[in-house]
Amino acid sequence: MRQALLVLGLICVATTTFAQTPTPVASTAQTEAAKVEPVVTPAATTQSEPGVPTRTRALVGIALKNTLTPGDRVGNSIKPSFIWKWRSKTADTRDRFAFAYGLNSYGTEFSTPFGSQDLPTGDLRLRPVMVGADYKMPRGKWQYSVGLQAGWAINSIEDTDFYRNLVRDATGNDDLYVDARNSFVWAPKAKASYDINRRFMLQFDGAYFVANPELIRRIGGVESRSSIKADALIVKAGILFGIF
Repeated sequence: MRQALLVLGLICVATTTFAQTPTPVASTAQTEAAKVEPVVTPAATTQSEPGVPTRTRALVGIALKNTLTPGDRVGNSIKPSFIWKWRSKTADTRDRFAFAYGLNSYGTEFSTPFGSQDLPTGDLRLRPVMVGADYKMPRGKWQYSVGLQAGWAINSIEDTDFYRNLVRDATGNDDLYVDARNSFVWAPKAKASYDINRRFMLQFDGAYFVANPELIRRIGGVESRSSIKADALIVKAGILFGIF
């Protein structure tokens, strides 16, 4: 009997002690961590967003070139011409000044006095190498610019057989020399271009070249020098194709 009461007392004591034992409380950090939902990282996007449209940089093409020479004893010409252009890959829509350069070439037939008349002497070829500045004005697909360039013209002359034969018959000798010295040249310019698409472009430009090279002429050992007005208004219209 005593043993039964002792066992019953131990059971009561153990139950009371277990009921009074405090339940462990989770820390604040653990609680906040439990509230944080797992972050799901989205899969990387494989399709890139469309960017600024790019254009071909190097363009080549052909144009119709009209050369008008207002000077005395010079002639005009209309002929096809090779044209090229280098531009940035993306269009700049700001009105701005920009560095400009030009590698030009034009020719004109000219005459010189011989006796009492002017005779066709040859073809004067000018190859100006110029630098300057342009003011560019983009307007949508159109781009306009005006500018001024100056430089040095490398000049040469091809004399005609008619002139050589006439001088030989008149003077009785073959001592004939005609040449033009290299000269300073400058030109105001205007240009307009239209982007058909990223590869094709229409281009229209005009320039007035001012050049007065010195003409050297020697006949029978007698040399004479004079300047020739080789100004030229050149107007071109053409189409260009982007190659890369």
